[in-house]
Amino acid sequence: MFFLLLLLFIGLPIVEVTLLFKITESIGGWNTIGIVLLTGFLGAHYAKQEGNRVWTRVRKDLRFGVLPADSLLDGLLIFVGGFLLITPGFITDFLGLSFVFGPTRRGMLRWAKRLLEKAVRSGKIRVQTYSSTPYGTSYHSYQGPEEREVFEAQIIDLQQKKEERDAQPKP
Repeated sequence: MFFLLLLLFIGLPIVEVTLLFKITESIGGWNTIGIVLLTGFLGAHYAKQEGNRVWTRVRKDLRFGVLPADSLLDGLLIFVGGFLLITPGFITDFLGLSFVFGPTRRGMLRWAKRLLEKAVRSGKIRVQTYSSTPYGTSYHSYQGPEEREVFEAQIIDLQQKKEERDAQPKP
């Protein structure tokens, strides 16, 4: 992980600056600056449009009681793509467009889901879910295949149940 971060924060800027100098030698400084600014503005605009579409899907899913997991991952990829698009450089612009553009984003979404599923199965990620009912809260935890016993518990507020029972008319 350290090597990946080192490559990302030191290696990528060095390659970007080198590429910017090479392109400046070929087409001129003002043209290079213009292209970098244009891709940044157009990319940010496109990321905003795609983000609005995803936000509409999230609201629709929530309105119908569906967990918007795919839409949230989609939104995360668009956010990362938008960040890469406003970062100056041609490589980051290409990567950012890949994250924002629908068909390539769907491929990345499938890859990210497989990666998350693998991490959950291996136990690197622990999943916890909660659900609330009028009688209490349910809790479920899953850590991975080495966890032999999966449990589900329901927490009941006995004082509240007693008050509800006492409030009902007696026959």
